[in-house]
Amino acid sequence: AWVHARVEQTIASGGEALWQKVLLTEWGGMNDVLLQLYSLTGDASHLSTARRFNGWVFTAPLAAGEDDLANLPFAHANFHLPEIIGNARAFELTGNETDRAIVNTFLDALVANHSYVTGGSSSGECWQA
Repeated sequence: AWVHARVEQTIASGGEALWQKVLLTEWGGMNDVLLQLYSLTGDASHLSTARRFNGWVFTAPLAAGEDDLANLPFAHANFHLPEIIGNARAFELTGNETDRAIVNTFLDALVANHSYVTGGSSSGECWQA
């Protein structure tokens, strides 16, 4: 409830553009955490707040089937991997096809264009072109 109130207050006072700027910082797996709470409690506010933790600069190209990983303003793998885990969890809980597309495009792009023979996917914790 507190996270929901703070997120909605931030958006109400600064708009979605401000919120998208906030999401350019490392926020870990907040979407996944909130989705886990939703799965345990059934409280829809956890689901709606989890949906707010969606950095469009990252997920919009993936939803459209595009590999834009190396061109992100912050191509930090450790930042975005928890976000993808949250999208996968969201698909499991809701069956939302956009979440599925984001996850599938991400995995396809990671394997095809951003993986090394050692099994890693980043250099200096960032995806490269």
